Amino acid sequence: MKELGKSRLYIFKNPPYIRMKLDDVYIFYNEKDPLQTKQVFEQLQKQMGK
Repeated sequence: MKELGKSRLYIFKNPPYIRMKLDDVYIFYNEKDPLQTKQVFEQLQKQMGK
């Protein structure tokens, strides 16, 4: 984490994790259920046009 700099963690113990880079901070996020985390990731990608 030190290499990345300022970070905020909204995570449960087990991966997968979503890492988002904002202007001055990294956000790490996941759901308790890995499938839900993957669904959130796919929704974010759609909203970003990727």
